[in-house]
Amino acid sequence: MNIQQHLKKPLFKRDYVDAILKWLPDKEMIVLTGPRQSGKTSLLLYIIKHLLENKIAAETDILFYDAEDPLISDLFSSGIENVKKELMIDSAKTKQYLFIDEVHYIKDAGRLLKYLVDHHGDRLKIFISGSSSLGLSEAFKESMTGRKIVFEILPLNFGEFLEFKGSNSLRFAIRPTETKQARVLFEEFCMYGGYPRIAVENDTEKKVEILKEIYSSYIRKDISSFFGAESHGRFNNLVKYTAINSGQIFNINSACKALGAISRSTLERYLSVLEGTYVIKKVTPFHGNKTKEIVKMPKYYFIDNGLRNAVLNSFNPLEIRTDAGCVLETAALRQLTVQYPGRDEIKFYRTKNGLEIDFISDTQAIRAYEIKKNGENFSQNSVSDFIAKYKPADFTVLNLSKTGISGAFKYEYLYEFNKTLE
Repeated sequence: MNIQQHLKKPLFKRDYVDAILKWLPDKEMIVLTGPRQSGKTSLLLYIIKHLLENKIAAETDILFYDAEDPLISDLFSSGIENVKKELMIDSAKTKQYLFIDEVHYIKDAGRLLKYLVDHHGDRLKIFISGSSSLGLSEAFKESMTGRKIVFEILPLNFGEFLEFKGSNSLRFAIRPTETKQARVLFEEFCMYGGYPRIAVENDTEKKVEILKEIYSSYIRKDISSFFGAESHGRFNNLVKYTAINSGQIFNINSACKALGAISRSTLERYLSVLEGTYVIKKVTPFHGNKTKEIVKMPKYYFIDNGLRNAVLNSFNPLEIRTDAGCVLETAALRQLTVQYPGRDEIKFYRTKNGLEIDFISDTQAIRAYEIKKNGENFSQNSVSDFIAKYKPADFTVLNLSKTGISGAFKYEYLYEFNKTLE
C-alpha cells in the first residue's frame, strides 16, 4: 500500500485519538471495532500520520495491509512463518508498527495475533480493525485476554460532526449570533446522521443514496455471513420493526407475532446481531432493585439517526415529523454515549402509572435527562416523586427552545450539549 498517497486526503482527529495514542508505548494490540463506514480505516491512517509527523517511526517501519484483499487475507492465513517472512520481523533493526484493516477476513487471525503479541510485542506494535464485535469474536477463537485494548468506533457524535463540517468553533462556544447556524447543523445531524462520508457530502440526494448503500452493504456482507442470504427478508423486517418502534418498550412476544410468528430464539439472535454490529443500542430500565432491572423489558434505539431514516425512507425535517421525539432522543443518546460509553451505563425510568424519564445514568451519582423538542412542555411536577425517592445529582432537560436553571432543573439546548461532554 502506498501510505503517502492515502495520507494526502483530509484526515480529521476523532475524539478517540488521544486515548489510543496513550497506548503507543505498550505491547497490547489496539483493536478498532464498529459499524461499516464509521471511520476505522481513516483513524488508522490518522495514527500513521501522527507516527510520521512526530518522527516516532520512519515510513519503512510502518506496515499497512487491507485484509479485504483476498491476496492479503490468504497471506496472513498461510502460517506464522510466512507472515514473519513478509514482515521481516527477525531482521528488523527498529520497532515496527503493523496495521491490519478488516482483520476478520483472515482465517484464524486470533492465533496469529496472539503469537505476534506474545513473541514480538516489544518491537512490533499492532493495530487492527474489524466491522463488528461478532466478527472479531469469530476471528479471535484464541484467547486474547490481557493482549488487546478495544475501542468501539461509532459514527460521529455531534461535536465531531461540527469539526467535519468546518464549524469547529461551535463545538466549544456558541455566540448568540451563531445559534441559528448551530441549530441548522444539528437538524442536519438528526436527519442524515454521523457517518463520516455523509458529514462531508453536501448534496442531500447523495447523502440519502450513500446511507441506503451503507445499509444494503451491511445486509449483503454482515448479515449474509451470520445467517445466509435466505434470512435477508426476515432480518429486514425486524430492522424496520425496530426502526418504527425505536425508543418504545420492546415486548419480544408482541414483536414475534407482528413479524409473522418468528420464533423467540430467532428474534433474540437477530437482536443480538443488530447490537453486535452497532446498528442498535439496548437501553435497560433503571430500578433501585438491580435484579428487577434485568427482567424488565428494554428499549432499543438506533445508534445513528441517518441509518434509521434510511431504513424508514423518511428524511423529513423535524417540524413535520411525527417521530420527532424519537429522533431527538436518538441524537441525545449518541451524545450521552460519549460520557457514558459502557454497555449498561445509560438507562431509562418508567413507573407502572406511566411516568417516564428518557435517560438515567447511575454510574457514580444518579443523573437524569429528559428530551423535549419544546422545553416549555416539560412538567417539573411530574417527576417530583422520582426526585424525592432517588435524589439525583442533577436533572437536565435537553431541548430546542429553552436554556437556563429553574429550581432543581437545568435546561440546555440539544445542539450545545456536546460542549458539556468535553
